[in-house]
Amino acid sequence: MVITVLLVKIGEPLKISPDPAFVPRGQQIRWVFAVMDKSITQTRLGWKIYFDGANPFNAKGGASFDWTSPYFSSGLEDSSIIPGEANAPGDYKYGIQVVDIRHGQVLGDDDPYLIVR
Repeated sequence: MVITVLLVKIGEPLKISPDPAFVPRGQQIRWVFAVMDKSITQTRLGWKIYFDGANPFNAKGGASFDWTSPYFSSGLEDSSIIPGEANAPGDYKYGIQVVDIRHGQVLGDDDPYLIVR
């Protein structure tokens, strides 16, 4: 399963597709990130997928998966996080956050749903 996350414009909600995401148990999940806002240049971005409670990868507690761009964004960034296979069935509300690393400014933070069956 691929979940796409677009930062279209700073100050607007992230575009997440699909939301909710329906995933069969045992399937690998990959979040792919892209930046469409052309005002974001010469900026290193940090992306985070986080679960405050139970999560499909380790049902016992919260988890966070991070990726930081090793280079400056040129307005379009293609990167991803692959935490593994979703092995714990359930309905999960989770967070996706993107941060300007240099200034520590949160550029987007949304809470979509992931449903594992």
